[in-house]
Parts: sequence; structure tokens; C-alpha cells
Amino acid sequence: DSLLDHPKDRIADKALGALEQLQADGKLAGKTPKSLEQRLKSLELTSLDPDTQARAKVLREKVRA
Repeated sequence: DSLLDHPKDRIADKALGALEQLQADGKLAGKTPKSLEQRLKSLELTSLDPDTQARAKVLREKVRA
């Protein structure tokens, strides 16, 4: 999850994609670090790409549920 804070958008986007895939495969259930929700929220608020913001929000809501 630390790569979500990477200064290069391409790296943060790849990290987000990997986390989305892990969540889709059911591999994130109960294994998420406490910082993940905060990093996703940060990405949601600071990303310049509306698509990345939306993806971060959806994943944050799924992780929280």
C-alpha cells in the first residue's frame, strides 16, 4: 500500500490496480494494513486523475465493508 503515495502517478496507478485485483480475488479480506484506507483516501483527494480518484474511492469502500 505504500506505493499509493508514490510521486509518479503511473506507479500509484499500478499499485492501485494490483490492490484492486487482490480485492477481486478475495485476498484482501482481513489482511489489510490499517494504513490502506488512509492511503486510498489520500489518493482519492489528491490525485489529478478523476478515474484514479473514483477507483480509490470504490476500493476504499470495499475494503472498509
